[in-house]
Amino acid sequence: MIALDRAIAEDLGQACRREWLVTNGLGGYASGTLAMPTRRYHALLVAAVDPPATRSVTLARLEEALQFAGRSVRLDCSEYQDGTITPAGYQFQQQFRLEYGLPVWRYAVDGVVLERRIWMPYGHNQTCIAYRLLAAPGPMELELTPLVAWRDHHALQQKLTTPFAVDALAEGCRLALSASAWLALTCNGAQFEHDADWHYRFFLREEAARGLDAVEDLYRPGHLRVTLRVGEEAIFEARFGQGSEAAVDGDTTLTSEQGRRRALLQQAKAEPETRAAQLVLAADQFLVRRGDQQATIVAGYPWFADWGRDCMIALPGLTLATGRRAEARAILLEWAKWLKDGLLPNRFPDQGEAPEYNSADASLWFIHAAERYIAAASDLATQRRLYPQMLEIVDKYLQGTQFGIGVDPDDQLLRAGAPGCQLTWMDAKVGDWVVTPRRGKPVELSALWYNALRTLERWSMKLGDQSQRYGGLAEACADSFNRRFWYADGGYLFDVIDGEDGDDPSLRPNQIFAMALP
Repeated sequence: MIALDRAIAEDLGQACRREWLVTNGLGGYASGTLAMPTRRYHALLVAAVDPPATRSVTLARLEEALQFAGRSVRLDCSEYQDGTITPAGYQFQQQFRLEYGLPVWRYAVDGVVLERRIWMPYGHNQTCIAYRLLAAPGPMELELTPLVAWRDHHALQQKLTTPFAVDALAEGCRLALSASAWLALTCNGAQFEHDADWHYRFFLREEAARGLDAVEDLYRPGHLRVTLRVGEEAIFEARFGQGSEAAVDGDTTLTSEQGRRRALLQQAKAEPETRAAQLVLAADQFLVRRGDQQATIVAGYPWFADWGRDCMIALPGLTLATGRRAEARAILLEWAKWLKDGLLPNRFPDQGEAPEYNSADASLWFIHAAERYIAAASDLATQRRLYPQMLEIVDKYLQGTQFGIGVDPDDQLLRAGAPGCQLTWMDAKVGDWVVTPRRGKPVELSALWYNALRTLERWSMKLGDQSQRYGGLAEACADSFNRRFWYADGGYLFDVIDGEDGDDPSLRPNQIFAMALP
C-alpha cells in the first residue's frame, strides 16, 4: 500500500502534482489528480471503443455533495477559466492511498468520515466508485451529479447544439451518446432527478501549460441521491456500451479485481506492500488486448496505443519478470502476424487506422524479445513457429526493404533513412520536419542487427537448420562496428556513421542500447 497523509492530500499544489491511474485491460482508463482534473485525459471513464484504441471520454467528472445538519459539503473540486477554484473538496481529504494499486480517498468533516474508492472491472468499459460512510452522527444524503462528454480523449468538448437524450432508469439514467453508443449511470439505492443542463468553462491548467486549448463544457443529465448510514456503502457505476451489453455488478467486481491483483503478485513472487509489488501492479496496466482477445502492450497512458518498438523492449520486463509467460507468447505470436517486408509496425494509431511501418529497429527488437522468451520458457514449439518470421526479417534486411533500410554489403552494418521519415526511437517530427533524422548507420541499429544475427545463429543450430551464414555475417558486422563506431577523440561511440554529413559524434544515449544487448 502507498499512502499519502493529510499534509499532501489537502494541499492543492501538492495534490495536483500527484496523479492516479486505473485501467481495464482494454486500453480504457480512469485518471486524475488527488484534487481536481488538470488534463484533458483526466476523466472517470475513458472507454476503449475499439480496444485498445479509439479511446473516448464519457464520464468526465462527478460532483459529490454530502447533505447533513442542514448544510451541503462538496467533496469535488474544479477550476474555471476565470481562475476560480470551487468547490474546494480537497480541504477535507485526510488521506489518499493505493490498495493493490487502486486509489482510495478518506474525507473528514465535522465528525463525518467518508471513504471513496475507484476501480474498473477487468475487461469492461466500466468504472465503479464506492462510497462508504465510516462515521457520522446520523444518516447522510449523498448527492452525485455526473458531468458527461462524448469526445476523443485528445480533444475537448464545447456545448453541443443538440443535447444528449436521457432516459431514466430504476436507480439512475442512460444517455444516448450516438446512434450506437450509450452511457449508463447508476447507484444502488439512489433516486434519479432529471435536471439536464450544461456546465461551462472548466479550465485544465496542464493543457494551458502545454500551449493547448484548455477550456471545455460538460453535460449534466441530472442528480442521483442516496441515503447512507454508518457502515453502509453506495456504489456508483458508469458503464459504456454499444448494443445491449449486460450489466456487471460493481460490488462483486471489486472482490474479483482485488483477487486478480493478489494472484498477479503471487505469480510474480512479489510480497504485498513492497516496491516490487507496486511495479508488478503498474506493469499490469500496460498489458491489454487488441480486438478479440489478441494480446498486446500499450506504449503509455494517456497518449499512446501500441507501438512495436516499445512493445518489444518492454515485453521481458512486463511479462517474463512478472511470471506472465503465456501473455508473452501471445504477444509475440500476435505481432508476428503483422510483419510486412520484414518490418514490424512502428505503431497502431490511437483511432484504429491501419498500422504504420516506419521503424528500422522494431523488427530487431522483436527478435530480441523472442530470444528472451525462449530462454525463459524453453518453449520449442513456439520457437519453431517464430523461426520463419525471424528468417524473413533477416533476409529482408539483407536484401534491402522499405525506407532505405538494409545492410551495406561492404561492411555488414545496417543503414536506414528516407526523406521525411523518422525511423529510430528518436522519432520527433513537427509537420514535415524530422527533428533528428539520423539517416545513415545509427549506432543502435547495427548493434541490434549483430544481436539478431547471433540469435539466428543459435536458433538455426537448435532447430537443425544447416545454414552457417549467420555466424560469418555477425563476425563481419562486429569487426566493422568496433573499427568504425569508436570515436577516439570523445572516448565514446559515434551516434551515426556514413550520414548525410559524414560521421556524427553527437553524444547520445542510443549507444547504451549497444552496450546493453547480449
